[in-house]
Amino acid sequence: MKWFEKSYRRHLLDMHIEDWNDEFLADFSAEGYFEKLKRAKIQSPMIYFHSHVGHCHWPTKTGHMHKAFVGREDMIKRLVELCHSEGMDVIGYYSPIFNNIAHDEHPQWRMVNQQHKSNREMGESRYGLCCPNNQEYRGFVIEQIKEMAEYFSFEGMFYDMPFYPQYCYCDSCKARWAAECGGEIPDGHSHARWKLFEEKRKQWIGEFARLLTDETKKLVPGVTVEQNYANAALGHSHLAIGEEVNAACDYVGGDLYDGFLIQSFACKFYHSVTNNQPFEFMTGRCEPSLKNHTITKTKDKLELAIMLTCAHHGANLLIDAVDPTGTMNSSVYDLFGELYEKESDYEMYLTGELVQNIGIYYSLSSKTNMQGQNCTNYSGSKNSMKTMIRNNIPVGIVTIENRDCLVNYPFVILSNPNNLPDETVKALIKYVEQGGVLYFSNADETVLLGELIGGTCVGYTESDRTYVGAVQSFLENFKGYDEKYPLPFDYKLPIVEGVLPDYVVAKVVLPYTLPGNGRFASIHSNPPGIKTDIPAVVIKSYGKGTVIWSAAPIENESSYDYQTILANLVRHYISDRISVLSDAPEMVEIIRFDDEKRRFIQINTIVLHDGDIAFTQPEFSVTVKTDKPVYSIQLLPDMKEIPFEKLKNGVQFTVKALRIFDMYQLIWQEE
Repeated sequence: MKWFEKSYRRHLLDMHIEDWNDEFLADFSAEGYFEKLKRAKIQSPMIYFHSHVGHCHWPTKTGHMHKAFVGREDMIKRLVELCHSEGMDVIGYYSPIFNNIAHDEHPQWRMVNQQHKSNREMGESRYGLCCPNNQEYRGFVIEQIKEMAEYFSFEGMFYDMPFYPQYCYCDSCKARWAAECGGEIPDGHSHARWKLFEEKRKQWIGEFARLLTDETKKLVPGVTVEQNYANAALGHSHLAIGEEVNAACDYVGGDLYDGFLIQSFACKFYHSVTNNQPFEFMTGRCEPSLKNHTITKTKDKLELAIMLTCAHHGANLLIDAVDPTGTMNSSVYDLFGELYEKESDYEMYLTGELVQNIGIYYSLSSKTNMQGQNCTNYSGSKNSMKTMIRNNIPVGIVTIENRDCLVNYPFVILSNPNNLPDETVKALIKYVEQGGVLYFSNADETVLLGELIGGTCVGYTESDRTYVGAVQSFLENFKGYDEKYPLPFDYKLPIVEGVLPDYVVAKVVLPYTLPGNGRFASIHSNPPGIKTDIPAVVIKSYGKGTVIWSAAPIENESSYDYQTILANLVRHYISDRISVLSDAPEMVEIIRFDDEKRRFIQINTIVLHDGDIAFTQPEFSVTVKTDKPVYSIQLLPDMKEIPFEKLKNGVQFTVKALRIFDMYQLIWQEE
């Protein structure tokens, strides 16, 4: 068994500390650090061998050792040895792109803009960025990895920030582009070759990530490698982080700071794409981020972050930051220990398969909107997940990496797709053909549009205030929004031709006038007034399945009525295949795992509340559909027996006094 398979309590002490002041890290103590790790009940500490500043924490021959370790060069090595003496797994930390010292001392290694200036050079950033396309810099990094491998003993390595923080126009990037693509690097998003440039950037970062992993594994047999995949779970389109980075990881993980809905999304994404379980989710202890060095999140907020990862069967990593002098706040580690002790009681139950009735297709190649509108695959995916959680429908993430599992989802949501690989388009068409239900929006994936609904996009509406009104037969699913009182959107909608009228269940309605300062119908708004025959929602059988296409991204809106319409569509087609039903409050997420080997169903209930203090939710019922003969329901970890009612196709029980997290075990036996 690999170390990470049994490690759920991890830790990182941020140590990006300069050395221009003799006080910096002067009070750092391996023994003090180690004692705090024990107090916090850490199984696997991630320890800084190197930082964004560029300082090495070992007696390096290739770089700069931090001044604080001069005369006590073995301080971090001593820390590693102490951790090993207690049975802890050690993961080394190295920053391969953010490196101020390398940036300052080697101008030719820098990431630069079109004026050949770096952000740090212009005083716009503290961070010095080095370009992984520079072969000399690559050689330097490899030599540093060799030094670490020779000096330290470690079970894993973590490479931080494997992405392009900016568009780089250094000589190395220009030469590589010219050799592989010809000509000059494109100079803007409107350039005809910009899409190719974005793809190349992803390939280059992926290649660099693979180089780091392969070199590390060659030097340290049996070591695991993780590269920070945080930005893959966010909507940033310019960072050039793609599946190639994940392919270079033994398991996936990253640090995010955007609230519990985003954490839930990231946990599902990581659970879906990781090469090995458990995935890792990193939580900063400062409120709201490390920039507020002395403020710790409330106990409730940290507990929720830890238990939300636990509810998805992930490993937690808590991030603290060292004081500039090298000390650590003792009270933080008392809190960590209290919370990790609570989490540890559930670790023995983190087995089984995540049950996902709805698959949300999340595409790292669709992070931009081709029309420049405020909707992307990322935003639509995130809000679709929010809708499913609010409606207590088990949901998961589908990606290019597990598209072969599409058949396992009765209903798939694909928001605003574009730039999908040909094989993905074929897989989605096959999914519908074989009996799946696919909802997708917008008209940028022309092959999907043409093959599944027989439509061709001939342009977009002139107005970006548009409406969608349902025909009579579709009113119930569309919450009564008809052509007189249609559903409003702030998007230009595609004008699609070629769809047979029988398949059109809603049409585009336009305002009386174009938005602006000229003539208007109503001074405060642009109300609907012009009916059209432009298809807005199309529902059509295809093979054994069904396709639902929407011109407007209904799934991207967060208001109640839009979410209800999307949930109505889901229930209309797969109500009999939803595996968990509940009247839980909308901020409660219900997550189901099934373990055939151990003969139990696990129901995790957790409150996705972003406030500082948790408050108890009113009781609610949960119905679990199963054909298994359930004979006992227990509230874990105390194994308290919970009364339940047997139903024809499952069981029902009541959740009482849910404050943050509860885990239930439904035990069944062979008949």
